Amino acid sequence: MFEKLEHQKQILLISILTGSSYDDDASVKSSAIRALAVYVLFPSLRTDLCFVENTIESILRIIKDPNVLQRTKASWALGNVVDALLMVRETQSINEKLLKQIFETSLEGTADNDRVKVNAVRTIGNLLTLLTSNHFKEATWLKLFEESVQNLHNLLINCGNVKVKWNVCYSFASLMKNSNCFDASLKFKWQELVFPSLCNTIRSSPNFKVRINASIAFTIPSRENFSTFFLEIWSCLLVSLEQSNNLTDFNEYKHRDTLQDQLCSSICHLISVATADDVVQMKNEVFPLIDITKQNWNRVFNRWLPECQGKILSAAEKLKSIACKSSEQKNSVEILVSCFQPTENLF
Repeated sequence: MFEKLEHQKQILLISILTGSSYDDDASVKSSAIRALAVYVLFPSLRTDLCFVENTIESILRIIKDPNVLQRTKASWALGNVVDALLMVRETQSINEKLLKQIFETSLEGTADNDRVKVNAVRTIGNLLTLLTSNHFKEATWLKLFEESVQNLHNLLINCGNVKVKWNVCYSFASLMKNSNCFDASLKFKWQELVFPSLCNTIRSSPNFKVRINASIAFTIPSRENFSTFFLEIWSCLLVSLEQSNNLTDFNEYKHRDTLQDQLCSSICHLISVATADDVVQMKNEVFPLIDITKQNWNRVFNRWLPECQGKILSAAEKLKSIACKSSEQKNSVEILVSCFQPTENLF
């Protein structure tokens, strides 16, 4: 509706909300900020840098309100604005000072009430995707990057709130979409924290939705970016797929199929980036689990729609195309193909 209104009426609405953000009543101003954060996603406004920056400044002005409900609304609004920044990052960006303030405010939010944390960690994940190679050349931004990853990692390990953990996994997936974060020159080896903690989450989290989001993160890195963690992640995904039928909480049953689907997608990605040097160790890890892996693999394949089955078929073809350098590698590929070549259920 907003896009169809006359320009003067659009300006009127924005003016009313902006004015309300200065209201003495905390509920009024936080609700006004929330509404402005919805407006930021409108096509005509998210490209209006002046409006976006004014909205950010308004949010930062009230996000430290002593009332947790108001802080929750403001932190949600800040996350929405960062979503808008992601949509237009190819064409424009806010000034560095404001971006730094958003980072610092979101980091403070990770130590706040859980309802604020949920929004803060998601915002941090999106902010990490906005970092450019130039940011990683400056000590200030390197420190913010390090603090962000460490805070997210600590929350994944220590926080008991499921929504916070779910969003931390989302943030780590966002982090991995930024190739600048994998720069070999970075002294802070964040992968040593993130990859093992995600593996531990996939294996042991009692909540399947958290496991699903943790698994999504492993559909992004290249073989080079997996580095020495490739085999650990491969083993983790195989074991998790094997254990996915073991339900300790029946409430998780409704998420089991989705978890298995995602684990298979992640395994497909690892197969797609695997090299001849990986196949022997990959075979060694899958061999003790080959029967149950084949069963789950075929179950997922036959459950997927034809347009989705291509991912599994491509993984099998990729294995067949690996140029082996030894008979041991060739034998390993044959075993892997026998496991991951799907069998179509005709009945």
